[in-house]
Amino acid sequence: TFWVNYTEATYRNIQLTESIAPVKEIGITLSLTQKPERIVLQPEGKPLQYKYKDGKASFRIPVLEIYEIVEVE
Repeated sequence: TFWVNYTEATYRNIQLTESIAPVKEIGITLSLTQKPERIVLQPEGKPLQYKYKDGKASFRIPVLEIYEIVEVE
């Protein structure tokens, strides 16, 4: 059990998950008004290959770790 922002009146026995297993093979399609300059997995700055057609950018993420995000430029 971990205590987060504990005060006697409001919080009791809050349990947190310390880790989350990576998610594998995610397919993503985004509706965009224009073709992006690039799509990047952050915080590593890893460029992701994508296809853009009919206002949609499609790409795959092989493994998504906790705290990673996709940046569309």
